[in-house]
Amino acid sequence: MELKTAFQIHMVISILFIAPIFALGMNGFMDLLSEGKLKPDVWHKIIFGVDFVKNLMITAQTYAATTMGRAEQEVMAKIFIGMCLGCLANMYVHEGAPPPAPPPIIYCTVVPAVYAYALYAEGDSGKKKK
Repeated sequence: MELKTAFQIHMVISILFIAPIFALGMNGFMDLLSEGKLKPDVWHKIIFGVDFVKNLMITAQTYAATTMGRAEQEVMAKIFIGMCLGCLANMYVHEGAPPPAPPPIIYCTVVPAVYAYALYAEGDSGKKKK
């Protein structure tokens, strides 16, 4: 698998994570994520809004990475692997926190696995391994 394909896969996944906000609005999105347990207030709208903009930026970065050279793609892939592993760790380090929901666990394991596979399949020099 080429790194370009890994970025395209990540871009599709990222779009799936931001689509509900366009479809439901911020209040509907917050209701969906919290299963109706969170009453939208200004503070939470700000936090969810920042997360939404972050997800837009990730989508833009994955698109931009499809146009980059191999060396730059390797850097971006490694950054995204680090981001996902950091997010995954964050879901488990808080004492007394409820178990993480499946979507972020899937995101934080599938995305870095796709990048790791693409990096391994082509090797650091960009040549496909046999």
